[in-house]
Amino acid sequence: MASGLCVAILGDSWVSDFERGENADWWKLESPLPYAVADGLVAHGVPVSKTLVCGFPGFTASRLLDLAQRCSLRDMAKIQARKGFPLPIRGTLGPLLSERGVSGMWAGSWMSEEVDIVVIIAGYNDLKYREANADQVARFLFQLQDLYTRRDVEPIIVSIGAGKPCLDRQRARVNELLFSQPGTVDCDVLVNQLGDGAWCNKEHFTADGYVDLGHMLARAIKEQLSATLLNRCRTIKSHTSYARDSWDANSQDGTSWKSEGHRWTKSRKSNWSSWDGSWGKWDWTDKN
Repeated sequence: MASGLCVAILGDSWVSDFERGENADWWKLESPLPYAVADGLVAHGVPVSKTLVCGFPGFTASRLLDLAQRCSLRDMAKIQARKGFPLPIRGTLGPLLSERGVSGMWAGSWMSEEVDIVVIIAGYNDLKYREANADQVARFLFQLQDLYTRRDVEPIIVSIGAGKPCLDRQRARVNELLFSQPGTVDCDVLVNQLGDGAWCNKEHFTADGYVDLGHMLARAIKEQLSATLLNRCRTIKSHTSYARDSWDANSQDGTSWKSEGHRWTKSRKSNWSSWDGSWGKWDWTDKN
């Protein structure tokens, strides 16, 4: 029996974003939110043994749907983890995936992902770029939800969070449509609990802000999980010596994150980063 669930976090720059600030390394993607979600799930009794970070800055829900139809979540995690080689927000995906060693030949919804939960955070950029209206964005997200359901992955959609005020009306319409169906977490309820200091700009959070949001998301995600998956969580915990203070969340590029009493450590051949503190102090340091 598996020692825990495999959880994928799929989305745009809220999932993974380029470093920001005066001395930022624009080749480096930071992903504090996914690992905070994973840690929060463990804290709320959901055993997580692997976290797949599938974050693509600037991607629309439409482009993520195209990507999902072409490759697996594990392949996405491999692409995301390659420093300095992110997928561009435009261009035909087939050749771009081939350049990155991914066949892009899935082309079907029946394939097995070997992933238990996928959290989907997307849709804002479709509205921002004016590439789709609210009804179309909701349809893209529902199509992603349906795609992963057919691949035996439990999908959880996060409603579109706040950003530029000019998009609020369209954003509200998308969220209204999302809430008409089960499986959506209300992002606004969570974001409203964060202070002004959590924001880096009108569309993005600070690293601490993402960590705090990730922990709140974890509790809301658990409340959306099916009874079948929750029963599986109880079975896993009853059959394994599962310790909350020591577990691995391995990406597919050789990166290993380990939670040790709320201290995140990341190790790779080339660099490592850590989060040191009770809830939300990230220290991104290149040790080369």
